[in-house]
Amino acid sequence: QHSKKTPLKGLDTPYFKYFLQHGINDPKPILTKFGAYLTVLEGGEHKGKKAFVFPLPNGSFKFFILDSSFEEIDKRTNAGGTDTLFPSLEHDLGSALYIFEGFPDCLKARELGYNAFTWSGGVRSFQKLTLEFEPQRQVFLVLDQDHTSQDALPQIAHTFLEEGFLVKVV
Repeated sequence: QHSKKTPLKGLDTPYFKYFLQHGINDPKPILTKFGAYLTVLEGGEHKGKKAFVFPLPNGSFKFFILDSSFEEIDKRTNAGGTDTLFPSLEHDLGSALYIFEGFPDCLKARELGYNAFTWSGGVRSFQKLTLEFEPQRQVFLVLDQDHTSQDALPQIAHTFLEEGFLVKVV
């Protein structure tokens, strides 16, 4: 549960510290473009904490929960959102696809002009994702270097290959 939306347009730099730490040079326009907003959580273990919220195409949300210093203390996806592509396909530029494991990496790539996407729920939820991109396109998979991600990489690559994509691992 969360309170009313706080638009990002009037927020100052400290609110964007988390995204600045992830190399996003100007978080305000990139977050606003995808409908992100700031909220205060009203229930659960993080009651009263601030969170950046990303609306997902299926109607669920991805939350980046922040402490009073705007450091990330948790990430959550509400029910129904653990296998949802971000951003929605309306943001597909029609060029090569860059598939990132995390939201900050995806947003940084978007800021740089790449046709970047991610999904909520981590690498273990990828198999539930429905790929709705046009096949016969180049796909660059950019996953984390941790053990879980590297173990999941062959299956994720295979999923794209089965759908007719040309896959490269970065």
